[in-house]
Amino acid sequence: MDFGMTIPTRGPLAEPQTIEQLARRADQ
Repeated sequence: MDFGMTIPTRGPLAEPQTIEQLARRADQ
């Protein structure tokens, strides 16, 4: 997946909704 590349590149201020969704999916 592109978790490591998407999150640190854009940052939490770029797309908080996307990060939250990815974090929830990764947790599950």
